[in-house]
Amino acid sequence: MVTVRSPVCFAYVGSRTTRERKARGNGLNVYRVDTATGVWTRVQEVTGLYNPSFLALDHSRRFLYCVHGDTSEISTFRIDPGSRFIVAANHVTSSLALLPRQADGSLGELIDLVVFKGEIGPHRVGQPFAKPHQVEFEPTGRFIAVPDKGLDRVFSFRLNEEKGRLLAVDAPPAPAREGAGPRRIAFHPTNGIGYVVNELDATVTAYRLDLEHGGLTPLQVLSTLSDTFVGHSRAAEIAVSMDRRFVYASNRGTTASPSSVSTKSRAG
Repeated sequence: MVTVRSPVCFAYVGSRTTRERKARGNGLNVYRVDTATGVWTRVQEVTGLYNPSFLALDHSRRFLYCVHGDTSEISTFRIDPGSRFIVAANHVTSSLALLPRQADGSLGELIDLVVFKGEIGPHRVGQPFAKPHQVEFEPTGRFIAVPDKGLDRVFSFRLNEEKGRLLAVDAPPAPAREGAGPRRIAFHPTNGIGYVVNELDATVTAYRLDLEHGGLTPLQVLSTLSDTFVGHSRAAEIAVSMDRRFVYASNRGTTASPSSVSTKSRAG
């Protein structure tokens, strides 16, 4: 077994397959390893191989070499670091789409579609129906967060790469304030916090991510506007600074300006 460490860690495991040696392996398997929880998730199974056993990576970590037990053969595999799928939110059709990514970068036909349903928020203009507005993988790559402006919820999903399916996590959608309109989310890279900018009431909600189940729990709500602002403004975008000390949120108003919040002093 060998592992490749990156923002997401992968492990490659070889196993003997010949029954005459009472082997019970199925070939070469690729796992995504969550370094925070230690959970392994199989993402690929390469069958039809004869006794793939010892493995080694080249120095560039772009190629994997495998010797085959009880033979004098060796195989080479190219490691594809690119993503295999594209997940896209469509707030016009209230849906989340999963499409396969081809080797040349083009996209294949739709393979999964999740339609959002539920009780809409009270805003008479901004919440006419479910409006998923963004797709964002949290830093470990295990879970997907989808803010829904129309339902006042942030939904969480898993991507089953082996079957090509989007699966809801074993936790209820994270609530926002009634009429808040969650629009965009940005995750701090290490502290397990996701920051959601709410478009309709111009606030930011900090959520703690459950790294085991993928659920989000609200911790704090702050306005993106000054205490003296009395005009009309809606929040738009949010980002965590490169030094990880601040969260920036933008406002769409004639006299409103971008706001920043310290991640250390305000939300851990």
